[in-house]
Amino acid sequence: MEIDGLAPTLRAFNTYGKEANAELRDASGKIAGKTAAQAAHVGASLPQQAPLAASSLRVARDRVPALQMGGARKVGHRKAPVGALIYGAEFGGRGSSKTMQFLPHRGRDGYFLFPTIRARGLDDTAIYLEHLDALGARWAAVT
Repeated sequence: MEIDGLAPTLRAFNTYGKEANAELRDASGKIAGKTAAQAAHVGASLPQQAPLAASSLRVARDRVPALQMGGARKVGHRKAPVGALIYGAEFGGRGSSKTMQFLPHRGRDGYFLFPTIRARGLDDTAIYLEHLDALGARWAAVT
């Protein structure tokens, strides 16, 4: 999602201090946490490598809702790092002998993370903007 005027708003939060930014990170983390939980639930219900990749979803502590997926944790019978599986698990494979373990290729549609982000996008954006407005108004009055 792209939000007009977000960059200047986040620059303004820099002038409000560390506490304002911490509160914004907390609010963003709650939104991202709900998205991560829903995407992980969908991914866990899929076959093959998707549950392994979905289990690695984490909330990134940022001022905008952000997620991380992957990592160095070893999974599967070949002990591959989960980070090596995320693209095939999310977007599929089967285009070559090296990607036959994944679901069929879906292009940019994805299987669990991107469909969840698209489904939640407008609601999450509205919630984020409400938090941003409320925190901005409160901290602008303090400074």
